Amino acid sequence: MTIDEALALQDTTSIIIAVGSIVALKQNISEAEQTFQYVDELESQVNNGGFQLFFYNYSGDFSLETLVALETIGATKTTEMLRKAIQLFPAPGVAMDTQMRRGILDKIDKSILEQWYHLDDEYFQYEDNIEELLLKFVREHKEAFV
Repeated sequence: MTIDEALALQDTTSIIIAVGSIVALKQNISEAEQTFQYVDELESQVNNGGFQLFFYNYSGDFSLETLVALETIGATKTTEMLRKAIQLFPAPGVAMDTQMRRGILDKIDKSILEQWYHLDDEYFQYEDNIEELLLKFVREHKEAFV
């Protein structure tokens, strides 16, 4: 499937899934495709297990890049939520190494988990329509997705 074929699909969710599949098959991806991938991965992880799952999985390796990606697509509310979630991470902060981060998460204080759960609830209010923002971003940077 080409980017034009993906963008011609009928609903936003189908388009996002198709674009994600196109990007996933590539060896070298553009900066715009990376932005798409970071935001799409955040969506997937938080929707399936909250910020705790986002940090637990390899997606947590790219926490700071995901912040920039959210800012890039204009997801201001979600950017703030992720920023708060990162700030809650125990010292020394979000480790870039997945195994190190998992070790910290296995011992994390329940009060931090409760604050993340609260952020999850905020996230699910969808003040930023991530799918629509991603779709707008892809359309504006279509040449980078070929």
